[in-house]
Amino acid sequence: MIVKSCFIIFSLLSLANRIHSWPSGAPEKTCSTLLPRHGGTPAKEAQEAPYTVEQSASTYQPGDQVKVVLKSPTNTSFKGLLIQAVDPESGKTIGTFSEGKGLKLLDSCSSVTHSDNRNKRSATLVWNAPKSAPGSVIFRATVVQKYDTFYRGLISTLNQNA
Repeated sequence: MIVKSCFIIFSLLSLANRIHSWPSGAPEKTCSTLLPRHGGTPAKEAQEAPYTVEQSASTYQPGDQVKVVLKSPTNTSFKGLLIQAVDPESGKTIGTFSEGKGLKLLDSCSSVTHSDNRNKRSATLVWNAPKSAPGSVIFRATVVQKYDTFYRGLISTLNQNA
């Protein structure tokens, strides 16, 4: 009886760890790593990703807006995203994102995430530059294809048509 009880408890604890995901978007505590907590599954590297992140400008004036597009050239859908705006010189997070359908803002770390886990083919975001001074910006991202497949370390590229 004790062995059976221990097995049931172990099974329930394992299941609880497995379902500890964020279908409504990443919490603010993931801002420092940009990594989901998906049961210990290791992230795949950016060069393996079937996704790209493009930005419409790499420099800004106070109050400018920069369009950021996450998409898949191979039309591979994704369930989640976490994108962060960073000053390439200092590495500090900067600016804010505009609200949008299917998005959740993480203003404390200049980031945006998904607000649902439906399949997506692309995401178009608007980033708002700081009002204080001009500068440069890049965007780093983690994209969740499915629960146990996600890509970290994606860095945006400039596409003025984005």
